[in-house]
Amino acid sequence: MVKGINKQIFEVKTPSSSYFEKVILFVKDDKALTPKPILKQEADCLIAAFFEPPQPKSQFSFKAIFKIVLLSLIPFAAAGITAFLLIAK
Repeated sequence: MVKGINKQIFEVKTPSSSYFEKVILFVKDDKALTPKPILKQEADCLIAAFFEPPQPKSQFSFKAIFKIVLLSLIPFAAAGITAFLLIAK
């Protein structure tokens, strides 16, 4: 919600988008005296991050890989314990 009438806005046209024609950003009150080139750079970074396609998630997390490795070691541990018990007799 916009309060008051003395808000500084920064409008960025997006000709590369087939759905959006412009983006309107409201400048914070404490940053109102920031030079336009810096505002433009910040706006471009924000818009690029917003329209950037999401990174694909990896199929396996560290937790899943650890679980697979741990479960695959159980048969070897059981074989080792069995061999130890047979030899210890």
